[in-house]
Amino acid sequence: MNVNPFFMMMAANAAGRAAPTYTPVAFLESTGTQWIDTGVVPDFADGDEIEIHYYSANYTGAAPGIFGSRDTGVVNGVYALAGSVIVADANGYNSAANLALGENVVKISDSAVVVNGASSPMPRHVTCARSMYLFALDNAGTADFKYPGLAVMEWTYRRNGHVVQHLVPALDANNVPCMWDTVTNTPLYNAGTGEFITSHPVYGETGVWLVSGGTGISGLWEMSGASIGIGQVAPLQAVYLGGVANSTQVLSGGTMNVSSGGVAGSVTACGSGARVYVSRGGTANGVEIYSSARVTVFGSNASASNVAVRGPDGFLTVYGSGAGAGGITMSGGAYVIVYQGATLSGINQLGGNLYVSSAGTATGLTMSGGAAVVYPSGTATDIVVSGGYLRVQAGGVASSVEVAGSLTVSSGGTALDVTSKAGAVITVSEGGYITYA
Repeated sequence: MNVNPFFMMMAANAAGRAAPTYTPVAFLESTGTQWIDTGVVPDFADGDEIEIHYYSANYTGAAPGIFGSRDTGVVNGVYALAGSVIVADANGYNSAANLALGENVVKISDSAVVVNGASSPMPRHVTCARSMYLFALDNAGTADFKYPGLAVMEWTYRRNGHVVQHLVPALDANNVPCMWDTVTNTPLYNAGTGEFITSHPVYGETGVWLVSGGTGISGLWEMSGASIGIGQVAPLQAVYLGGVANSTQVLSGGTMNVSSGGVAGSVTACGSGARVYVSRGGTANGVEIYSSARVTVFGSNASASNVAVRGPDGFLTVYGSGAGAGGITMSGGAYVIVYQGATLSGINQLGGNLYVSSAGTATGLTMSGGAAVVYPSGTATDIVVSGGYLRVQAGGVASSVEVAGSLTVSSGGTALDVTSKAGAVITVSEGGYITYA
């Protein structure tokens, strides 16, 4: 692989400094064959607690396993499979809490199961029979239900309030991925096959790092003009902790991560497999998305502005409380989706498809083409429909709507303060609700 001399220079400068025993990274991600044995056998009835911070974009397989253990007969264990936390004692088991796709922080004690701050009472007093696994379930001694795409950011085990084990994703001194126990200063390695996917370093020295065939930009370093993707200098670029990346092209097979105070300006995502992730605390300004590329904005204080989404099949997805995108222009073949407490603002829809769903909000929508759908629990406000098609489904709400195009309010849908202009076609199904300004 040809490496940009700038990267080599920065790597050499970093190498001249004292290296830590391990290099923390943002996460370890499984490809579906890796798992880690924590060695922890919690007794929740005796004051033990566990906490895990992870991210899962999707669930694959019959019963995707995130963490935990259980004995034969589904007894004596705590574990997470797909969308549920299960707790089991000697007499049976219960689903104690639901898990949504995306980023979750789960805390389990004898009194409660807490998911992202929402607490549910612990339904059973559980003493685990087996060691808890990460990226899999210790199913009576077998590592079962592994699946790809699960990323773990942190694991903590407490006994009577004291931290006994604290695992963080890391690279050891030989750059081997592991979960590093900061209490004992020892690594826990993959007990399966293949190798974990790792991200950029997030602590320690600043500068440009060559990691997993890619680059990381942190501190006050700035990079301009990078091309990321198959056949390019690097398949991965990560921008974080005050780093800045300008004029970046993310091409087929390339991935760009912007997080934790990182800033990306003027990003072009183009081609199948091109991915840009703007996560908690990351900012992207001036983003162009097309030709099956996908940009995802998620997590608190993640934001994207001045975004152009166009066909064929450019995708922008914004989700999670505190995430937002503004100044969006959509044209033919574009897809924009907002949900789970995220917000869109200032949308100019010339074409394409806009979906507002599941506690998502869109404000300041101007439509001259394409289709927009407000789904259950979605909210759209300050809308001008001069062309195109706006539909409000059951449980969705649209307000302050000026219509010269097409508006349909389905049964159970709500449209408030509607102004009908020349050329408007307004259809209200039985059970739909509409008020006029």
